[in-house]
Amino acid sequence: SKIPISFVNLKHLLNVLAKLSRLMYFTNVNPVKKGIVQMTMGGADRLMLFSAKSPGDLAIDKQGRKLYWTDTELKRIEFGDLAGKS
Repeated sequence: SKIPISFVNLKHLLNVLAKLSRLMYFTNVNPVKKGIVQMTMGGADRLMLFSAKSPGDLAIDKQGRKLYWTDTELKRIEFGDLAGKS
């Protein structure tokens, strides 16, 4: 089954907002710390879950509790769980 996902494209940031535990997940394309980040909707408890060479689109599978993202430099789809484990 399909899970509805909201994508928001900001200048250098792709956000996927999840109502799961009031957390949001987004790609950080800052040259110093590229990767997949989790934090609360209020902006607290920022945590780098996964590093990535060139993170792109991000999707969340709430039912399977997985994150999927593209890495445009490596030309592949990566994944891990919502706790930051590959």
